[in-house]
Amino acid sequence: MRKQIAGLGGITVAVVADLWSKTTVFQLYPFAYKTGVFAVLYFLPVYNTGAAWSIGASQGSLVTGASLALCMFTLFEFFRRPTLVWALICAGGLANTCDRILIGAVRDFIALSYGGYTFPIFNLADCYLSLGIFLLLCQQYLGNAHRHIVLGDR
Repeated sequence: MRKQIAGLGGITVAVVADLWSKTTVFQLYPFAYKTGVFAVLYFLPVYNTGAAWSIGASQGSLVTGASLALCMFTLFEFFRRPTLVWALICAGGLANTCDRILIGAVRDFIALSYGGYTFPIFNLADCYLSLGIFLLLCQQYLGNAHRHIVLGDR
């Protein structure tokens, strides 16, 4: 149970960091104002009412319901197996779900652009989700023999 409690603390810190970063950027920069930090990194605050890449943007309540269901599933998996994988996925899902419930859309603001190619705009919660899913795939690929190397699972 200690792993779960420590993990919940980490999840809480990650969710608060994501929500704070969104609130700060949206207060500092006007809506849809592109401001460069480096040559390839920009802050471009946008509201995403859909899922990834605005898929299902017209189905807000469906996307919110699915998001809640996935959060419940990942929390269940985290309590069953408290690993970094499930903590990251929980944190990302919970942070974006908080946005959906409180604001009606997910606030995205990190934009990457280089040489005419623009990557879809994202936020910290999306980074948590992507890293968690990447580690989950590594876990599946490496199998049980190397799980402790990637996940700290013993």
